[in-house]
Amino acid sequence: MPEVLLGWAAVGVGWAFLVYLFSPRRLRGGGFTALVLSLVGSGIGGYFYANSQQTDILHGQLTWGMLVISSASALIVLLVMLSGGYPRREKFDNPLGETAAKPRHKSKTKSKKIAGKKPTG
Repeated sequence: MPEVLLGWAAVGVGWAFLVYLFSPRRLRGGGFTALVLSLVGSGIGGYFYANSQQTDILHGQLTWGMLVISSASALIVLLVMLSGGYPRREKFDNPLGETAAKPRHKSKTKSKKIAGKKPTG
């Protein structure tokens, strides 16, 4: 496989990993969607850069400019898609870092009836 395509794939996988770990929002398809979108964005940016420099994709050499442009386009595609994502659910309740999920609703305490007493009235 050509080094140019491998470079674009490495950039795409790197951005997908970083966005999946550190983004405050999630994509609808999770990590797989982030991976596919970053690979597509990286490929599109790298292809346009290679075309503008008249570089052969299959037999050309990977350059820093190509990596920068493919990285920027992968990040742009991911950021556009993250703007339509949804917020992550908070997983940590306390500052100690224990993995207790937040309750989805507050429990309502019911008054206890005292056994043996009859209601008056």
